[in-house]
Amino acid sequence: MSGATASEAPDERAVAAGVDLEGKTRANGSGHAGATAPKLVLLDRDGVVVVNRRTSVKRPEDLALLPGAAAAIRRLREAGCRVALCTNQPEVGRGTMSRDALDAVHGALQARLEEEGAALDAVFASTNARRDRWRKPRGDLLRAALDTFGAHAAETPFVGDQANDLRAAFHAGCRRVLVLTGLGRWTHRRKLPVYVDPVTVASDLGHVADLLLRDCVPRPAASSTMEPAGTAPGEAMPMVDHPSCVGNTGAAPEPAAG
Repeated sequence: MSGATASEAPDERAVAAGVDLEGKTRANGSGHAGATAPKLVLLDRDGVVVVNRRTSVKRPEDLALLPGAAAAIRRLREAGCRVALCTNQPEVGRGTMSRDALDAVHGALQARLEEEGAALDAVFASTNARRDRWRKPRGDLLRAALDTFGAHAAETPFVGDQANDLRAAFHAGCRRVLVLTGLGRWTHRRKLPVYVDPVTVASDLGHVADLLLRDCVPRPAASSTMEPAGTAPGEAMPMVDHPSCVGNTGAAPEPAAG
């Protein structure tokens, strides 16, 4: 990965989003005391929250939380952050996994997290087998999450373990965070595209929470019943699928013609 390709050309909006994890832009210096915890934290799934599987996670029994992941999500939500997954799941589009099976996996993941006092606010999944605008490394899946929660891209970190996660964060204008769990160490050893800089490298999701919350003023605690924009209290966790939204969080924008 030696640099941007023609299909990955940087845009000015994304270039302007170089923000460190502790709440200050590079131009504004490095003081962090009194910074506000981010409104929204976006996470890749496999390698960040759950253990990677060579053949992907297709059944609830394939799920294994990474050590400390649930505690990190709990801490973020206790500080008032919303936490959502943005994940590519092309197995659905390829026919090797049904949408019902994917829903079952994410339902089981939520149950595992709740057992440890944590919760997700939403899951955004690109299930198309082809590379389109919704599939990482493109940025539209992340933009759908930002729109759902009314969050600003430049204030929102996206945490991943692969180069395409960092590319997607860049294209959406989000802060880039690489964890060394999952495929992260392998990714870190390789040459990343120059345009994704700055990238914060953290040992795991717990380390990310440490960086995000250090010296921060908490927001009002996130509700234990997940209520992103347009969702009534007590409704099920929103599941956003390419190219439309399941639930009442508001439909994702239609793909452009052509």
